[in-house]
Amino acid sequence: MIGTRVFASVLVICLFLLSCSSYPAVDTEGEAQKIRELDRLWLLAFAEKDIDGAMRFFADDAVLMPAHAPAIEGKQAIEAWFESWLPNPAVSSTFAPESVEVANSGEFAYDRGNYQFSMETDEGLVRDSGKYLIVWKKVDGEWKALLDISNSDLAAPEVLAAAETDQHS
Repeated sequence: MIGTRVFASVLVICLFLLSCSSYPAVDTEGEAQKIRELDRLWLLAFAEKDIDGAMRFFADDAVLMPAHAPAIEGKQAIEAWFESWLPNPAVSSTFAPESVEVANSGEFAYDRGNYQFSMETDEGLVRDSGKYLIVWKKVDGEWKALLDISNSDLAAPEVLAAAETDQHS
């Protein structure tokens, strides 16, 4: 009888402590699947050259940090940057997520992966490949890209030119 009371008391205390948790229970794998689906839709928007479709994934205060370029702050500035190159039919841009992690709070997540970019120019085909990291934030119950950072696996053209100059000096 005492054992049952002790067990019941411990159970009540445990349930109380669990109910006082600072975060509600979050299905982190389910949320990660939602982000994978957003990545798929985002990639589709890129393939269709749909700037409005691509912009729906960004938070209003997003920061885009593209490879070989300065940071771009704010959704309107990011949209203008996309408008400067994405509609070009000679541009191809793809990315592939490798992992998605969601914080236990369910408020933030990140996904990282690889990207490929190519563009036909008057000087010939320009290609780039590298890795990216997107930090996602829940905004009004929806995942939005807060930070989108890409880093090229290729050396920057200015670095290559400087290296060639140093070698010939």
